[in-house]
Amino acid sequence: MKLINKFFIPVVIAALAIACNPLDETYEELEEQQAAEGSSVTVTYTMTSDDYGTVASNIRKAATTEDDSVAADFIEDHEAFSTEYEAKTYLPKFVNDNYPQFGKGTAVKVSYNFYQGDIGEVTAYSGAEVYYVSDADYESLGGEAATYKLFTAEQAPATYLPGFLAKNIQDPAEGDIALARYDYADEPNDPSMSFTFDKDAYQALVDHVKAEKGDNWIDSYGTAEYYYGAGAYYQNFEARVSKREEWIADNSLDDNLFEGLTTEAEKEAAIEARIAEGIGKYLEITYPNAVAEVNGVAMYYNVTYEIYDGSNETLYVRYQANGESPAKFELIDGPSDSEFASSSPSESRGSYFEYDGSKWELVENAYYLSSADYDAMGEGVGKYDNFSSSNPASDYLPALLMNKYPYGEEGESVFIGYKYFSGSTRVVVEEFVYTEGAWSNDSYTTMSDQYVHDGSSFIFDPSVSFKMVSADYQMIVDEVAKTKPDLVDSYGTGEFYYGAGAYYANFDLGYTSRWDGDYEQAEYVDLSKSERESLMITRMGEGKQLLLELKYSDASPVNGVDVFYTVTADSYDGTDGTWVTKFQVVGTGEFELIEGPTEQ
Repeated sequence: MKLINKFFIPVVIAALAIACNPLDETYEELEEQQAAEGSSVTVTYTMTSDDYGTVASNIRKAATTEDDSVAADFIEDHEAFSTEYEAKTYLPKFVNDNYPQFGKGTAVKVSYNFYQGDIGEVTAYSGAEVYYVSDADYESLGGEAATYKLFTAEQAPATYLPGFLAKNIQDPAEGDIALARYDYADEPNDPSMSFTFDKDAYQALVDHVKAEKGDNWIDSYGTAEYYYGAGAYYQNFEARVSKREEWIADNSLDDNLFEGLTTEAEKEAAIEARIAEGIGKYLEITYPNAVAEVNGVAMYYNVTYEIYDGSNETLYVRYQANGESPAKFELIDGPSDSEFASSSPSESRGSYFEYDGSKWELVENAYYLSSADYDAMGEGVGKYDNFSSSNPASDYLPALLMNKYPYGEEGESVFIGYKYFSGSTRVVVEEFVYTEGAWSNDSYTTMSDQYVHDGSSFIFDPSVSFKMVSADYQMIVDEVAKTKPDLVDSYGTGEFYYGAGAYYANFDLGYTSRWDGDYEQAEYVDLSKSERESLMITRMGEGKQLLLELKYSDASPVNGVDVFYTVTADSYDGTDGTWVTKFQVVGTGEFELIEGPTEQ
């Protein structure tokens, strides 16, 4: 097959499309010929970060079960496929959508990330139920926790969180994981608090508008509202004048947002004021018992949020409660592009707990990144308190772990939970292992699959190419031991019918005892040297075929695609060699030799 650059084909097609009329008949004949004979083009493509989000979106649109949604979340969160969520299940649609211009015979070889870690444990943490410690929880503790609405060094979170979880999480099962989210300061003296509008905050405004104004103020997904402009999916406020005007017109909304306003600047100011009103409303909903000051010190609510006005922008505002009950909030300062800080800033933290059947226990080898952790990693990460494709976690977490756990033991593992932004912000959990003095995540590898056009669409080509490893040779040895035990060595790791040896991970093509010695076989005795060599090579091919029948007993032909298994193996006959053998799947678990063994 001919390999081509994926950007070249559209140019060729465009050139054909505008070709002169006298050649139309020729092109039609060529198209008919290609339709009958197929194409020999192979396109190579490596998936990007955004592609995994596209695949996840496709899955959600077609989802019929909860498992489909779980698969979509996993693929998007980890930007990878896995044994449980196989690429071959989800990539055909992606390939068809991206290469509609190709026809029968075209092959697209896609390289992608493959997650080879323990999905069960990782999913347990990434899917943990989240509990946010409430003002009422802090108030129940008295002392500084009640005053400042946070935990302190003296009122440590680990002391109280198990009780809060027991009170608020209903009917947990043994082994369940929970993530407790809370605020913390070592020695607070400024009651001001800072927080960032997250998905839940935007959704709270959406739910409020729905309850107050009705469904026509809410989008069809139930994640955005048209009054304040809050959107939970993208986690921002809509700030475009054109979009606000479109909402009002398309939904016949009774909204006087732009009444009497004529200039773009006036309308932008109106949107800014409406967003500020929305943030104040969220504070009223969330902090009905807020006070204006604590111990004579003014208490401010420093809020970070996002707007979209053609591009994303982070803004900061400061509010103060007015002393009424329930509290109303007044905008004191902002919007600003500079953050407001308290003199003793608190940090947002999280801790993982596991239910042991009777109580919640802190998980010692699981860590949720705090807002201070993100800040320590620089502005690129600290600005939004998350990682992204432009600031990948892999660039930062190993160093962070070395700072936090510098004296790990060989083989020790820790689960790290962090926020990742890709269209929206989600919690991702990865397992890191301490190996040779450093923390590393070896859960990912790169794999490639091929998709072939069968005349109507691209379908997965299950052809397999692999190089034999020690375990493969041992499978052959074990099978020979069942029928020809006299041809297996005393260690049980080598046999001399096919010549497979697990210890050296190769085929022995030079062992003279096959025709004169402990493993003598009659068929070798009267052969010439070249004939013996030829028989050993033939037996090696037969051994590979046996391996395929054992290892891939469920391999089956696919309509419209010739399925091949190409097996590479090492050999030794006094010198090292490498041999490639190609087989075709002709029935379920049945393989036919097509080519080889051929020495490379």
